[in-house]
Amino acid sequence: MDSVIFWKIIAQSLIFITVGVFIFRYVSKMPESKLFSIKFKGYAAGVAFILIGVIHLLNEFHLW
Repeated sequence: MDSVIFWKIIAQSLIFITVGVFIFRYVSKMPESKLFSIKFKGYAAGVAFILIGVIHLLNEFHLW
């Protein structure tokens, strides 16, 4: 595996994980609202991005 491809895979995975963490942090700092679904969707999106990043990393290196 070429080193450029190696770093590209790591960068893509880290971008997904970072976006997930930022979404998760943004939602946790939102004021409480009566609509539970808004915060739940934010938490679900944050966790989904983190999982996509981890799965992408494991899948590309055949560790999955």
